[in-house]
Amino acid sequence: MPNYNARLRAVQQKMAEQSIDLLFLQRSANLHYLTGIPREEQNFGNTMYPGEWLSGAWIAPGRSPILTVPRMLDEFHLDAAQRGAGYDVRILPDAGDSIGLARDVIAALGLRPGAAVAIEDRAWAEAVLRLQELLPEARFSMASALIAPLRAIKDQDEIATMRKAGAITEAAYQATLGRLHHGMTTL
Repeated sequence: MPNYNARLRAVQQKMAEQSIDLLFLQRSANLHYLTGIPREEQNFGNTMYPGEWLSGAWIAPGRSPILTVPRMLDEFHLDAAQRGAGYDVRILPDAGDSIGLARDVIAALGLRPGAAVAIEDRAWAEAVLRLQELLPEARFSMASALIAPLRAIKDQDEIATMRKAGAITEAAYQATLGRLHHGMTTL
């Protein structure tokens, strides 16, 4: 199992080194990498929950992350492991004020005017616009500049997992090769 605490400490250390005051990650591969919170479920349309734009993690150097999520997504996205990981979880009620909740989080993190904010590269436009509205003097950057170098270098557990996945894939190919014949379709 990945060591999410070590990953979080590493990204917070990089944030401090690069003078980044806030990292805001919506549901994404980056959020999953840092916390284990699953990515968005697959669907064939666009869901619209009140305040969904603030679903994600608010990470500052030297502090426990604050997770914000609308009530409609609470049970699906946050399991007991994340709830017990020392995160400050804040649930937006169905008729809640998403801007008010975001202001509370910003205040709790002690963000100052002109803060440096790294945001998920594929963040929803609504999230970016709301954050710009809430932090008009902030300097925004993309989270990938911070996280990609950390994700590129694998630790021993990640390497072991990749080797195991490779062995499983190779075994599946070997088991399949003998069953293939001319004229066979993908069905």
